[in-house]
Amino acid sequence: MVLRDAASRVGLWVLGLSFGTLAAVSSSQAAEAPGTIALSVSAFESDKGKLLIVLYDREEGFPTKPEKAARRFVAPIVDKKVELEIPGLGPGEYALSVVHDENDNGRLDSNLIGIPKEPVGASNNAKGSFGPPKWKDAKFALPAGSRVTQKIVLRRV
Repeated sequence: MVLRDAASRVGLWVLGLSFGTLAAVSSSQAAEAPGTIALSVSAFESDKGKLLIVLYDREEGFPTKPEKAARRFVAPIVDKKVELEIPGLGPGEYALSVVHDENDNGRLDSNLIGIPKEPVGASNNAKGSFGPPKWKDAKFALPAGSRVTQKIVLRRV
């Protein structure tokens, strides 16, 4: 599946940018060939709910502030997996954060002290130690015109 504009989605996970628009792209990046991220997410316990996907192009906000992300998407879960492509990206460093929104309420549910109640994951399968994963562990390079694959295995924290 290739991700398309998710602007019709209501709630926190609404894609605020049109499909072809990149946030904070410099004019030199815009002139270079776009790249693609191929994303494969596994270890779903069920097909119930949706996968919330947040793509960051900078450390600020990663992974707890989706409003600071470059792009946000919602994807259906089929046969306990999600496989998709995110095309049209400028070269640079990116990190992904994903949430299996089991109850389909459009957000990550957590307990009173902030520990996620729903399965989560990050690019490079980065894991946090007493907190969310760090940008330095989850970031990856997307060279101009390239296709980079990220395989994320969901886990309960």
